[in-house]
Amino acid sequence: MDTTHGDKSLNRADEVEHLIDAVKALIVPFVREADEAIPSRAAGELLPNAQGVVKNTLVYAQRPEDLVRELAFNLPEGKGRGEEGLLETIKDVLKYSVNTWDQGFLDKLVGVASELLLAALNTNSANPQSNNGAPGPLILYTSVHGHYSVEKAAVTCGLGSASVWTVPVDATGRMDPSALRALIQRAQSEGKTPLYVNATAGSTVLGSYDPFEAIADICAEFNLWMHIDASWGGPAIFSPTHRRKLAGSHRAHSLTSNPHKMLNVPVTCSFLLGPDTAVFHRANTLPAGYLFHTTTTTTTTTTTTTSEPTPCIPRLK
Repeated sequence: MDTTHGDKSLNRADEVEHLIDAVKALIVPFVREADEAIPSRAAGELLPNAQGVVKNTLVYAQRPEDLVRELAFNLPEGKGRGEEGLLETIKDVLKYSVNTWDQGFLDKLVGVASELLLAALNTNSANPQSNNGAPGPLILYTSVHGHYSVEKAAVTCGLGSASVWTVPVDATGRMDPSALRALIQRAQSEGKTPLYVNATAGSTVLGSYDPFEAIADICAEFNLWMHIDASWGGPAIFSPTHRRKLAGSHRAHSLTSNPHKMLNVPVTCSFLLGPDTAVFHRANTLPAGYLFHTTTTTTTTTTTTTSEPTPCIPRLK
């Protein structure tokens, strides 16, 4: 093939077209052989093809040592074998490979995206899982009025929906601390590990605010992570009248808020807040010195966004 430099004209498009046609001329008969073998499959015996030849189109079986000799696995020196060598290699691959177009081929190639998707769906249908996908029976707690995203997050993280235990609420829709304590103790007695409590500031059911002080006491006692879903009701902290509803929220390990809700910000806007954001960074960052470089020595300031959780490409969303 001519280079892109010098006076010689290029004919790469013609060369590509010629090569594709040559490969097509090899592949189409390979598929057609499987189609012509259908009567043999129906009859249960090998029948002559259109040329009167009896052939097993499923596979041309050879002993491994014979295949090694026939295929000649070696890298040519110099300029290679060119188009002729490529076509000869394709012929050998088609000749000695299993013809997956044949009806006698009972397996499936997984090189096609749709096949992978079907395999995943079939597995899920035959063996649905709602228990823990990650090592260790971790248990998460949220009130019965808690947002559905808690369970969705548990599934996404591989913990399974069964890892989310719902805590009863009182007549006003607030989480019952005594019920939370009982469920934590029950999980421990069953050999499970209580991990996380999701408290709610402004539920979507009754607009209730959980008793954060009492929940924080329990989380401290049993060493659980306390999160407050303040997506809707968090901005009440700015109201002199209603900020009392968030009493104890300062004791949470993390808190989320969506200003586009109660604060009426005109675009989607979300905050993840915490007393020490370096905790989030350490928990979601893996060392990769060959890729991420920094000269800072502080442990409280995040200096790069490229080492954050997936994806590591900053502009990819």
